[in-house]
Parts: sequence; structure tokens; C-alpha cells
Amino acid sequence: MSTSYAWNANCASDDNDPAHDVRAAAIRGLGTTWARQRKAAEVAEILETCETDSARRLVAVEALVIQASRADGGEDAKQARTLLERLVPSGPPLARLAAQVGRAFIGAKLEDMHAFFDRLYGG
Repeated sequence: MSTSYAWNANCASDDNDPAHDVRAAAIRGLGTTWARQRKAAEVAEILETCETDSARRLVAVEALVIQASRADGGEDAKQARTLLERLVPSGPPLARLAAQVGRAFIGAKLEDMHAFFDRLYGG
């Protein structure tokens, strides 16, 4: 099991991990950057192929949710939503879970998704 990120079974609570806030902020920052700099198809491919890397998976789902939620995103936002939808039934198990969560938070406040992941992964 990966120990590269606080949101895993090896860290029951962010109270036990002083670097939790730093890692969470890094994931959120990278997600925002990836959403601006990468195409949705590239981000979806990363999500689909990072089954053993929870940090990359969370960055990818963050980026896809941001892309899919853009009111002015047009075809790019539609593509991000379509890619999340495609991953839900057909991706690897953890990519499916991430896509299901991401899909639920399209258009919502990102803080709500962050809080959900914190609780899901033991924060």
C-alpha cells in the first residue's frame, strides 16, 4: 500500500500526520494547474492509469471536476463530463470510485468535495 499520501489506510487521521495539510494543499493546487494546462483526455488517462498512486488520482479527479464545472467551458467542459461518465462503469476500481465522486461534485463547491475526501480517507 502506498504511503506517499496521507489519505490512505496507514494514516487514520490527519491529527497523526503533521504534513496532511501540506499534501492536501499540494493536491488541490496541482488539480487547479492541471485543469488549466492539460486537456481533459490527458487527465482522464492519468486517472485511469494511476491505480496505485492515490495522490495522482486525487489531482486528476480534482482537475476533471474543475474542467467539467466551468460555466464557460463549452466543449471542453462537456468532454470532461463525458470522460468522467465513461470511467464510472469501465475504469479500474479506484478510478471508477474517483469518477463517481467527481461526477457527484460537478458544479458544486470544491470545498465540499475536499471535505468528502477527507472523511473518506480518514481525515
